[in-house]
Amino acid sequence: HLYAFRFDTDAWGIPRSRFTEAMQAEGIPVSNGYTTPLYKQGVFQERAFGPFSGYRQTHPNLDYSTVDCPVCERVCSGEGCWLPQTVLLGSRQDMDDVVDAAAKVYEHRSELQSG
Repeated sequence: HLYAFRFDTDAWGIPRSRFTEAMQAEGIPVSNGYTTPLYKQGVFQERAFGPFSGYRQTHPNLDYSTVDCPVCERVCSGEGCWLPQTVLLGSRQDMDDVVDAAAKVYEHRSELQSG
């Protein structure tokens, strides 16, 4: 349901948030995605799985507070972007519009550095 991609702040010279704002201004619904890793969400930290308690028998020592996923941390904190897959169901022109918007944002990235 999503096309996830990596945003390289160093290559673009702007933070992910400025990139996604600029793409949205161009009509492309890019978002920052999860800003907190899934395993750090309350449902996992508190093991609040409702009636789904099978882990208690199979993994009684399950503890997401000890999980360390540095790549996931980087993706959530600044590298990851999402594009709804429905955008990719359009015509060739629709795909070109996404590319053209990204090219325009890149071309004008210096203007986005100070905003």
